[in-house]
Amino acid sequence: DNLLPGSYTLRASKEGFLGATDQRFVAAGAVVQSVLRLNDIPPPPPGALRVQIEPAGARTAGAKWRVNAGPEQESGVTVHGLGPGTATISFSQLTGWTAPATFETNIASGETRMLTRFYSRRYDVNGDYEINAVDVQLVINGALGLPVNAAADIDGSGGIDAIDIQTVI
Repeated sequence: DNLLPGSYTLRASKEGFLGATDQRFVAAGAVVQSVLRLNDIPPPPPGALRVQIEPAGARTAGAKWRVNAGPEQESGVTVHGLGPGTATISFSQLTGWTAPATFETNIASGETRMLTRFYSRRYDVNGDYEINAVDVQLVINGALGLPVNAAADIDGSGGIDAIDIQTVI
């Protein structure tokens, strides 16, 4: 009885639900009905993760990855239905190779996150993904007491010695 003729927008809302809107025109003396239905907010769409493992030699040797302690995956496989949120990625251990460190990444709703991680040869002292004369020289330098990175301690004895030299040769 108290509405003037004209166009009206009706809105309904409640926390935890999608709001509803309806447009109505009210004519003089008319009765107008409107039903507004509040629907549940849908869950966010899941994300996905794809991890590429390099170099090819590590893949050939059987390198695999896993997300959130799930089943091992081949390089390049996409795991769907993740997140949104934090995912933990870990890598298989291979003889003669150093696996990438376990790490966390964020998966956004509806995103396919693509990552590449590198294995390195265990005796690759200089980190160039090859075992070569440079690695041998670095181990020899360490045995002679010259500056070298800790990776030259191949056998993990706490010092660089003839065993490290023999191993890398």
